[in-house]
Amino acid sequence: QRVFSGRKIEFLLDDSYRMRWLANHQQVSYRTINRFRSHETTAHLLAEAFVLFRRQLITNQVIDNEVIFVDGTKIEADANKFSFVWRKATTRYERLLDEKSEAFYQTLYQDEILPCLKEENQSVGLMSDQLEEIAHHLEAELQETEQQLQNKKRKEKQSPLKKKCRTYKKYLRKVQTDYLPRKQKYEAYMRLFQ
Repeated sequence: QRVFSGRKIEFLLDDSYRMRWLANHQQVSYRTINRFRSHETTAHLLAEAFVLFRRQLITNQVIDNEVIFVDGTKIEADANKFSFVWRKATTRYERLLDEKSEAFYQTLYQDEILPCLKEENQSVGLMSDQLEEIAHHLEAELQETEQQLQNKKRKEKQSPLKKKCRTYKKYLRKVQTDYLPRKQKYEAYMRLFQ
């Protein structure tokens, strides 16, 4: 209930039956609560209690030793109120990313920048390894175009090659900074949800 003050805890012990049950129906003053919290052995006692409690949960196979979830939604170890990862949101945003990456792939394929990477029966969206393959292909095309640009003489017209270079850089930046990191993050989340 986000109550940290000794006086408020004392008030809840009087007011709430659940808190009274936790205190074993004993009336505890705020001075006793504050003395307990500020005592030098309390920190060690709580840390040891946490370790023993966690060990007991693992031996009874209540929790898995790899990842600890709170309500099936917690993934990151940074425990603040904004660090929850909801499965529903992950699924939704992954679907939207799949639609965007599919449209992006179709654009690259129609502009004859990429060869066919997907099978016809594959579902919508690209996997992270396919996005990495697209990035490698774009890097190779960009290097080849830059090499052609350097080999051309100044008097010859360079604007189509420069435009092609800018287009490749734009596509490569989009894959490397947006699509690929997000897809890898969503795939990692979905593996943890399993």
